[in-house]
Amino acid sequence: MSEILITHTRPEHLPHCAELQRVCFPTLAPEEHLTEAHIAQHLRLFPEGQFVAIETATQRVIGMTAGFRTHFDFNHTHGHTFLRAVSGGWFSRHNPHGTHYYGADMSVHPDFRGRGLARGFHDARKELCQGLGLKGQAVCGMIPGYAPYTRVMTAFEYVNHVVKGAIYDSTLTTQLRNGFQVRGLVANYVMDAPTRGWATVLEWRNRQHGNRPAPDSLSRTHPTTGVRVGSGRGWLWSQALKSVRCGSATPRLVKRSIGVVSPRSIRARSIPQSNFAIIWASFRKGSGWPQMRTGLLVGFTSTFRIDIDFASPHLVSVYQDTDHGWFNTHTPGGAYLYGADMCISAAFRGQGIARAFYDLRKALCRDLGLTGQVVCGLIPGYSRYRREMTAFEYVNKVIAGELHDPTLTTQLRNGFVARGLLPEYVHDDVTGGWAVLLEWRNSDRNHDQ
Repeated sequence: MSEILITHTRPEHLPHCAELQRVCFPTLAPEEHLTEAHIAQHLRLFPEGQFVAIETATQRVIGMTAGFRTHFDFNHTHGHTFLRAVSGGWFSRHNPHGTHYYGADMSVHPDFRGRGLARGFHDARKELCQGLGLKGQAVCGMIPGYAPYTRVMTAFEYVNHVVKGAIYDSTLTTQLRNGFQVRGLVANYVMDAPTRGWATVLEWRNRQHGNRPAPDSLSRTHPTTGVRVGSGRGWLWSQALKSVRCGSATPRLVKRSIGVVSPRSIRARSIPQSNFAIIWASFRKGSGWPQMRTGLLVGFTSTFRIDIDFASPHLVSVYQDTDHGWFNTHTPGGAYLYGADMCISAAFRGQGIARAFYDLRKALCRDLGLTGQVVCGLIPGYSRYRREMTAFEYVNKVIAGELHDPTLTTQLRNGFVARGLLPEYVHDDVTGGWAVLLEWRNSDRNHDQ
């Protein structure tokens, strides 16, 4: 077996590097391949950050890696794409004072994979970071092994399986073994149909740079409640359908608002069976149904039907997905119930109202024969941890039971499974607008997938 040398890229290597792009990434769009001209520009901007692997016996270039310096914000990666990050391949975003090395590319010829070239490149980049005193490396890595799983799990689920060691991914597993940590996921990072364009956001931290700064007071102030408190003004209620015990009093669950003085009236008219409210009431004694004397709306939930592909959900924002609250996106034959809203008055939280709403929606799914429920849930508890971890890390800690989130933990306890993350789903500066894409599956139905 011939020796392999990892060294800095030189001008005579450019044609071989460009050819490697086509060999190593046959499924990428041509415009996402680095050309000779691109790599020549990299050498002019940041020569110390470009490396090649040479088979010494033949002087053949069998691998390359390219990168540049930048200030990378792991908490704001929405809209991050390969072409945007690398400025169309020209590395115009290179900042000589950047705190991170951005690993834009790593290509190893298929005939030489499994021989430690990736580890050699990672070691070279680590030494570079240590020599320059950088905080570490930022990488957005493709997940080629995801291709055969796109019909059975989301990218979020796939990545977590790889992190746990349950699935092997030729790229991500190698990165994890080389000390990288998954900090998040980005959709449509590359134009790669087999993996639907998904990529992981990873970080390798230079331990010689020092410990990460402790979160400042801003991250611990003004925690969002995660729900909007409804006043109940302008609402009328139909006859109570069901009673549930919550604490020492009995709230009435009522179905179908019948005189809503708000845009929500359009919801009640279009799909009345999927809107619920809870009122806290006192009643006069008498035969039959008690007559309501006073009532206070303490919570409501509203839903509509949709079809969804969890691998490519195309959920953009709560405003777009609900058509700004008008629910014109309702699909009468949709397989899923979309939980658009759940509001509980602050004074009545922790008394089982959320569970009652979830139970009603589950019963509705069973009655209609739906596949299940879809919820894009806020993560209000994340406001305290934004300076310590990314939303991806926070959500996984909540799933593992290491942290408690008032919304997500409740959803998980009610049988929901996290299927993905949605950036900037709502306008919420405190949590960054992140939401968790969750699914509850109707076990009464036979599922094809």
